[in-house]
Amino acid sequence: MVFAIVIFVVVGAMNAWVGYALKYQRRYGLIAGYDPARHGAPVALAKWLGSGALGLALLCAAGIIAVLALPDRLGLVMRSLGVAVVVTVLVIVSGAYRRRT
Repeated sequence: MVFAIVIFVVVGAMNAWVGYALKYQRRYGLIAGYDPARHGAPVALAKWLGSGALGLALLCAAGIIAVLALPDRLGLVMRSLGVAVVVTVLVIVSGAYRRRT
């Protein structure tokens, strides 16, 4: 249980920092494969990816709460959050693909 909480804290903190840096500070260098010559709307791309990273940070916070609230159902909590993270990442990637031109 402690290991799951530590993982959620570390991953959540990293996603929160990256999300804030992208969305509010416009650090385009954090976007893998970003080329200013090819991307027509870098602000929209940074907002989308930053919001997605902040959403993943919120999922990590929900994971911490779920692990603390349901310690006897740790396997179910981890599987459910795994599905939520995969769906969120798919939404982020598909939206980023649309906003890159």
